[in-house]
Amino acid sequence: MSATVLAQLYAETHPFHEVVDEPWYALLAQPVSSYRLRDTLIQVYGYEAAVEAACYAQNFPALDELRWRERSGLIARDLLMLEMTPVQVTGLPQCLITPFDHECDALGWIYVLHRSTELHQAVSRHVLSAQHPVPKAINYLQAPAPRWDVFGDILDRAASTRELNDRIISAARNAFQTARSWSDRAVAA
Repeated sequence: MSATVLAQLYAETHPFHEVVDEPWYALLAQPVSSYRLRDTLIQVYGYEAAVEAACYAQNFPALDELRWRERSGLIARDLLMLEMTPVQVTGLPQCLITPFDHECDALGWIYVLHRSTELHQAVSRHVLSAQHPVPKAINYLQAPAPRWDVFGDILDRAASTRELNDRIISAARNAFQTARSWSDRAVAA
């Protein structure tokens, strides 16, 4: 399977992309305030920190090769800049995600985290251009973007059979559905 897994993931999950884009579009739609930025980062933190924990509960070689960095620590740093205390940050609710049984599951979920970064540069510029003083809490937003070519190669190697390919896609769908449930819960709170 050549570089098709990434294209399949995009096509198969496209209807769900708005789930991870919505908080960023909402932030872009209005002037930025510290409160709006903080609330968005809290929502994202609760999901991303849980996915990262589920990924690293096992030792999957593909994740080491990916050199995937935990980004939730950058969100925590930004929340501290937005005047949350360390106790408040560590007490934030997180989505409940069971550790993954297979690296293909982890890769499907990581796709969703990578996919969510596509608007980060625009949001970072929006925060920096705010007319009212807003702490420049953009460590997370300015973190290096994922290398899609490297990720695509790793996905292709992991999806060495049709069954493993389908497992990655199924995991990504589950990740988007979980992100939607988490987002709905955050909006209702």
